[in-house]
Amino acid sequence: MTAKITVFVPVYNRQKYIAETIQSVLDQSYKDFQLLLVDDASTDNSVEIIRQFNDDRITLIENKENLGIPKTRNIGLQYAEGEYLAILDSDDLMMKNRLIKQKRFLDRHQDYVGVGSWSNYIDDKGKVTKPIVARPVSHKRVAASLLFQCAIHNRTFMVRSEAVKKIGYNNEFPRCQDYDLLCKLSKQAKLHNIPSILVSGRKHDQQITQHTSSLGDQMKKIIAEQLLQDMQVNYSTIDIDNHIQLARSSSCECSLEFVEWAEHWLNNLLVANRQVRLFDQIAFKQICFRMWVKTISRHYYGSSLTLNKKRVFSSLNKQSVMYLFPPYL
Repeated sequence: MTAKITVFVPVYNRQKYIAETIQSVLDQSYKDFQLLLVDDASTDNSVEIIRQFNDDRITLIENKENLGIPKTRNIGLQYAEGEYLAILDSDDLMMKNRLIKQKRFLDRHQDYVGVGSWSNYIDDKGKVTKPIVARPVSHKRVAASLLFQCAIHNRTFMVRSEAVKKIGYNNEFPRCQDYDLLCKLSKQAKLHNIPSILVSGRKHDQQITQHTSSLGDQMKKIIAEQLLQDMQVNYSTIDIDNHIQLARSSSCECSLEFVEWAEHWLNNLLVANRQVRLFDQIAFKQICFRMWVKTISRHYYGSSLTLNKKRVFSSLNKQSVMYLFPPYL
């Protein structure tokens, strides 16, 4: 009998972490799953460690040569048997109730195609370094956030297998293929984040994201340009470069010139969306307000920060500021 859920873990040179990752899946409170591991021609002992686990729920696929992330993810889609596909990175850990919570949500909400969750960050020894990494909860806010960020962490994502198999991962995206997929899925059906921590994401020096930030920015620009075209927004190369910087959560200072650009840019986006209605307008106002607060917080301090929070969206503050408080709906 086919398992209800396939937990899909792409693997490449993760001998240090893969055993702990696998164990976190096997320890789930929900037991009806296929654990599908696709090894992308690892050159370390990852495969040998995987083979030490004696559990008939485990399926191991080995690429004969290194194919890269998107192609490996697409191979995983070919072998996934479950109605739902739960994605996990090969160095991360699942909380024991992850599968049951996300399964219940998708069972009860047939109009939703996928569900993520909040997470935390741990270091290479498993110590929590960031206690909560929140993401927008409701579909309206998830969709509205996609112009600025990947609004569901890939490591937390559970999706209806049929839907993701129809789209597949874009092989032209060596980074951010999950972000690209989310944008496509959001146009078809609803997405949601459960506001509780169901996955621990591990931060360490061997991560591809640590060494390919410029490549990631290139992919994000392509995604942003497509969404801006859908919104019928005119933009320059400088606008796109600044837009990627706007979405960053960095605490570094930004110039007054950038603040002034951000004010103009966010207002232009609001006007464009009001006309095209690509995103829910109230949700989009709230996301733009959040981007504004992040931007001015990197330039202003104390009383001047309070004054400049009111400088933009003055008629929208009551709606916009609600984003900053629970339940983040």
